[in-house]
Amino acid sequence: PSLLKTAATIGVQIGQFILRRQAQDAMQRSEAFFRSTFESANMGMVVASLSPDSTILRANQALCNLLGYSQDELIGMPVADVTPAEDFGDLAMVNERMVSGRLATNIRERRVLCKDGTTRWVVSQSNVIPPMSDADGAVILTHVLDITSRRAAEAELLAEKRLLEEATARELQTGHQIQRALLVGEPP
Repeated sequence: PSLLKTAATIGVQIGQFILRRQAQDAMQRSEAFFRSTFESANMGMVVASLSPDSTILRANQALCNLLGYSQDELIGMPVADVTPAEDFGDLAMVNERMVSGRLATNIRERRVLCKDGTTRWVVSQSNVIPPMSDADGAVILTHVLDITSRRAAEAELLAEKRLLEEATARELQTGHQIQRALLVGEPP
């Protein structure tokens, strides 16, 4: 009986070892997939701490290219450092709502501050990612898409629209003056 009991115990331990090993392999494959997806993405991606200072923990190459920083320069930097000063209040409010759990996802157009001092317009989508284990904390995963050229085109289109409206108003005024001159005999 003790030999059977020992064999059963060994069998259970081997089964537990196999399950643990399969779980570790699956976790490694999942981490490799995420890392590959994160690094090869054409849009900027950043993982930041879910904390009041929202420190950058990870940034992909697309984000580095957009902001002009290397990954080493971005890692450990507060998100506020790549936010124009006049936009900081809005960022702090959104961050506070995410830290407190009142906001899980945030999508908005905002400006980012590049290393060379220029600003660029982006659409950012931030999501709170819950901890993967008890040892991990929740993080914020943000996707960042540069829309600077779209915003410039919109501004140009708006300026053209204003010019067209002004030209139309002048044309109407000139038309009324000509019409009055023809009807009343007053020179325009």
